[in-house]
Amino acid sequence: MPRAMSRHLWCVLLAAAAHAFPTNDAERTAFAYLINGTEPADGLLEVDAAAAASAHVGMLANSGRIAPNDAALCADRARRAGLPHAAAALFNNVALLCGEIYGGDASCDRGEMYERAHDAAPGLAGVTLNYAYFLEQRDDPLGAARVLRRGAEASEADGDAYGAAGIRVMAASLCQPHVRRAQDAPARYARLLRRLEDLAVDLEQQDIQGDARSLVGNMPIAWPYLGYAFYPLAKRLGRLYAAAGVQPAGVAPYCAKEPRTKPRVAVVAEFGGNTSPGLLFVNVFRGLREKYSDRLELGIVVPEGLDTDFTASAIDAAAFVVYIPSDDMVEAANVIEQARPDVLVYLALGLAHQTYALARRRLARVVLVFGHGHPLTSGLDTVDYFVSSESYERDPTWPNRGASSRHAINAEAAVFFDDDSMVLGASSDADDAARKAAGLAPDYGATGATLRLDAAAPRGDGAQKYEEQLVLFEHSSIGFDEPPAPPYSTRADLDLPENAPVFCVLQHSKKLHPDFDAALASVLEKAPEAFILLLEGARTHVPRFNQSLGEDALEQLIFLPRMSRERVLQVVSQCDAFLDTYPWGGGVTVLESLAMCTPVVVLPRKTTILQLGLGHLRTIGLERDLAARDVDQFGAIAARLGTDNYFRQHMRQTICTRKKLLFMSNESVDEWARFLIHVAHDKAAVDLKPETWPWEKSRELHREQAARDYERGWAF
Repeated sequence: MPRAMSRHLWCVLLAAAAHAFPTNDAERTAFAYLINGTEPADGLLEVDAAAAASAHVGMLANSGRIAPNDAALCADRARRAGLPHAAAALFNNVALLCGEIYGGDASCDRGEMYERAHDAAPGLAGVTLNYAYFLEQRDDPLGAARVLRRGAEASEADGDAYGAAGIRVMAASLCQPHVRRAQDAPARYARLLRRLEDLAVDLEQQDIQGDARSLVGNMPIAWPYLGYAFYPLAKRLGRLYAAAGVQPAGVAPYCAKEPRTKPRVAVVAEFGGNTSPGLLFVNVFRGLREKYSDRLELGIVVPEGLDTDFTASAIDAAAFVVYIPSDDMVEAANVIEQARPDVLVYLALGLAHQTYALARRRLARVVLVFGHGHPLTSGLDTVDYFVSSESYERDPTWPNRGASSRHAINAEAAVFFDDDSMVLGASSDADDAARKAAGLAPDYGATGATLRLDAAAPRGDGAQKYEEQLVLFEHSSIGFDEPPAPPYSTRADLDLPENAPVFCVLQHSKKLHPDFDAALASVLEKAPEAFILLLEGARTHVPRFNQSLGEDALEQLIFLPRMSRERVLQVVSQCDAFLDTYPWGGGVTVLESLAMCTPVVVLPRKTTILQLGLGHLRTIGLERDLAARDVDQFGAIAARLGTDNYFRQHMRQTICTRKKLLFMSNESVDEWARFLIHVAHDKAAVDLKPETWPWEKSRELHREQAARDYERGWAF
């Protein structure tokens, strides 16, 4: 039996046990019990000692010195000894090491470990959130909602009102990542928006008490894949975090002081496995340090334990490095405040809940987000600028720019104002379960809500609304390292069809929206002998493909297993074309394809976010050849690349000759430097002189580009 079983908040990630171990006899005894079942002499285990021992077992498992299944046995012993929180935390840690599909141990199952963690201590909010997120991403929103409901009830019973509020927020945010049928997307968006609004109103009437250092949960990254206006969702998420009492919040005191003559700029690295933001920014960071170290003091903010190519490169180049904890954003904010940056740059907001929570507190006089890390608004009024490029986003001075605001307004009108002309229909079991888990009554009123969401679908350039001020650089604003050429391989070496057109769609399965099926069908109609390469996760869409493409077409779909980056590049290099998805297109994947000299076919007017693919084609002067105005032309361009050898080789040779333009970051570095220095000294971006930003010539050129886009049918 454990001694001193007072309420204790266990570290879910087990990273807190970084101190030397063991530090005393109690920890040594607890560790011996967990590892080999040696009972303590007096039959008692200290709770804190067991926590430290469990954390140490987790660290040993993370380093590979203990197999995940053996660590799970240790967790079983902790539970039998009456230490449910230690057991749950350890099971949770083991779950992250399991599952071959995730790159983990094939001998254990991630879902089973999460289930055992949740059963051990359902009131532990962090464990509940992780398990529910796992189920949500497995396309089991009903199971996720049931886990969240049980967790919220257990947290309330344990007296953890804050943890319960966090669980309710995730329940309201539930959105399974894959859209099975196009007709399901509008109702899913509408139900989601109504849940967020209802819970925000409910929580805003309460005084939530609890450990405000805890985190609400995983970011709802599936929302954008529905293809509708993101701004209404983002604003309500901000309200939910505020109503739930998530900390940090407010304004750092030093933000009111005068800026330094030489501004101090801190770049916040993205948490976890979200590597794309760093890949797209790495050469900007290096360039700023190499060229402007006399005018900018550039540093990096790194979560403890984060080890990516970007952080390694940035740490080597930075003038200063700030290490922050990954599980306590209040302390992380305190650490950043000690560095006192004049400008804070988030590489992404919306991918990791840690950075989102951190951004709710103003930690610098000027705060901005790199628009290509996660190309959607944060919805936070603590973020001043969204930095993008004229290559990817329409000039806000263009007359039709107001469409973005109209899309956001139309979305809310379509969801919240009754009109019997079109109805949502009966709510789904998953929606009902999510509302119950969020502590909300059934949504009877939604059956009369209008569904004029076509008017709220932000298709084409410049269609999303930003809470931040949109800043458009003349150049790309990115600094991406050209990937090294992989060892040469033939189609035969890669087990690919040798004498037929082959097209790549190597994107995450979430990006395969039902609307994109029409593009695939067009490609197969115009190139009937072609094969399309998809990632293994795309099998989840096979039932839908049966309907949209036809059963015969399934024989032309090739599903590729998990591969190394080098192998992926080899495959891409052997494709006749890379087909860019919509409504959410590619970023890094498009750059990698062009680096392999593989043509990329895009359909700009169907894209709901930044026009990254079109922008890259503009950079190398191939937008006339590879950007389609509609689905029919999309298929025609792809088919021509697959069947017209002269055209394909001409495109490949042109890309090979010009691709260096995609990886030249000097102009972007110069533009970043001018912008950062300018805004650090309290000068509004809209008042910048033409020679600084934005240049008058650049504006004129972009207006001409926008006019051509309309003429070619790429924009509305």
